[in-house]
Amino acid sequence: MTLAAPRGRVYPSIWISCFILIVIFVGLRNNVGMDWNNYLWMIQRANFGGWLQSLAVAEPGYATLLFISGKMGWGIYGAYTMGTIIFTAGLFKYARTTPYPWIALAVAFPYLITVIAMSGARQAVAIGVLFWLFGQWYNTSLLYRAGLILLATSFHASAIVFLLLITSDMQIRKPIRIIVFLFIVIIVGFGILRSSSFDFYQAAYISGGDSSSRVESGGAMFHVILNAGPAALAMVLGASVKNRLLPDKLHLKLAYASLLMIPVALEASTVASRFSVYLFPVSMMIVSSFPNLSKNSDQRVLFKAMIGIFYAFVLFLWLGYATNAHAWRNYSNALFIDPSRLELCCK
Repeated sequence: MTLAAPRGRVYPSIWISCFILIVIFVGLRNNVGMDWNNYLWMIQRANFGGWLQSLAVAEPGYATLLFISGKMGWGIYGAYTMGTIIFTAGLFKYARTTPYPWIALAVAFPYLITVIAMSGARQAVAIGVLFWLFGQWYNTSLLYRAGLILLATSFHASAIVFLLLITSDMQIRKPIRIIVFLFIVIIVGFGILRSSSFDFYQAAYISGGDSSSRVESGGAMFHVILNAGPAALAMVLGASVKNRLLPDKLHLKLAYASLLMIPVALEASTVASRFSVYLFPVSMMIVSSFPNLSKNSDQRVLFKAMIGIFYAFVLFLWLGYATNAHAWRNYSNALFIDPSRLELCCK
């Protein structure tokens, strides 16, 4: 019923119920995802001392979530749930800006929700903040945009790259804009170089000697194509169609960034895979706009059905054949586990 909903219709009671279900499904997961043990270690380290000591464990925003959750005795589930609320709020905020919000959520579910939100917890919170911003981009000031991008960066350092987006919207002379752009590039580069995780990423993902010694992101091209594929399709269908699928400059820039990730994936697969998850507004907007390309109501219904089937197949394909899918298949939830078996600390 939801995928078949008229344009812009969300059915508030179902919309809110879906929001709550995602928060429970993702936030209260137990022993799910490749990074489960890493986050157990992080929350323990974050609660060895005071709040200032916790900042050495992760970016300040997520370190604070870990610290609060530990001191309250909620364990990793508290940090996950608080982060999931932020992620889901941003996702739903952005989805409401698309022609068919339920289709936008269907696009996000197989990979962004199921995979990223249930493993890359820090980046998922950053995504939520950025999506909240993207959902109101043209109704906000440059200062507000910069503030939310920095807030996203406090959860995952990679989000600082989006400071580059705000330079093109500055109402200043082109030479000055170029200077500001270069200044932000320096800030972004310095921020990444100063990140506590940069040495690991640089050694493991970018250099690392010969290619056999690098850590590679399995299926990175598949992850990239989830956004780059719709972006490429929008580009080749002609200017009038492209303008309907990519309604403004923000989405056009994100679409170009999605296409840029294709050559990046060939050389630095994990960099491309990790950055591509920020670009899901491209596929969410384009795919949810496809039904409107037809004036025939029956064809629009057919488009919606085909979209639903395709993304169900994407989920099936990932869970069935992805290298790391085993970490998701035996899903369990804290609500249905004996309390003595829960990973609670650190009150």
